[in-house]
Amino acid sequence: MSQIRMAISLVLLILLTSSCALWQGSGKVVATVGEKQITRGDVLSMMEGMKRRLDLESSKLFQEALKQLIAQELLYREAVKRGIEISDEEISGQLDLLRREFLSWGSFADLLKKNDMDNQSMSDHMRRELMIARLLDEEVVAKTAIGETELVKRPQEVHQRYIFRRIFPGAPKTRRQEAWDKMKDALKKLKAGEDFSQVAQEYSQSGLAKFGGDAGFVTLNPYSKTSRALFELKEGHVSEIIETRWGLYIFQAQEIRPEMMQAYAELSPKLQRIVLQQRIQERLDEFVEELRHQADVEMAS
Repeated sequence: MSQIRMAISLVLLILLTSSCALWQGSGKVVATVGEKQITRGDVLSMMEGMKRRLDLESSKLFQEALKQLIAQELLYREAVKRGIEISDEEISGQLDLLRREFLSWGSFADLLKKNDMDNQSMSDHMRRELMIARLLDEEVVAKTAIGETELVKRPQEVHQRYIFRRIFPGAPKTRRQEAWDKMKDALKKLKAGEDFSQVAQEYSQSGLAKFGGDAGFVTLNPYSKTSRALFELKEGHVSEIIETRWGLYIFQAQEIRPEMMQAYAELSPKLQRIVLQQRIQERLDEFVEELRHQADVEMAS
């Protein structure tokens, strides 16, 4: 079983717990792939599932969700065209795995009901996803390899420190103001030249506070507001206060390792995984683009 096949249950978990009522066909048609219509309702449903992973403004999130729905349909149509089949035994095995995963989440049946699904619609949805996964095995994973001596682009890394104050959704104004006041005090001390580690230990509510907010080296996540803000900083500089759905952050770019070419075998295991994931994503994008050129895809005006 490939990396993608092994991860499929987790992907389905994300979809199921966020928004599983896909392809309901409600609202204005925004795109068509062959005879398949993608509606605004489909895109909004997909957006709900993506909000937890992608920190983008609504218009960009809408376009990303639409792009993913088109890609899913193109991949599914190609899987059908190639005669890829998934046995009932495979579906049953994956359903059993999901049920075990959901033991700590409550009743699996109640969760299906909450998302307007039943066992049959879940099985149909899973069959579609596994067909796509098998296609990706053949056309993406199997065709993506990196030799140990191959020179690859090592991504830029930033040694990150941060201060965090939690603001729960729906928190009263007094709590919000208290968090802002604490962060303003922390930022004032940082701008006055106080040590970031000491200020983090005093003000941060993160589990890393006792370590001075030290999160180690990280790579850019272009879909994260906080990551983008961190990578805009110059070495040694601190950010302004950044508000997210989870709370408030102040970042410091303690050290910056620039992007450079390096042999794949010389990278750390973490960077090897990142480079491999990037290579897989590039191949996936190429494959979807090939399918798009062969298909009848129309965007609504």
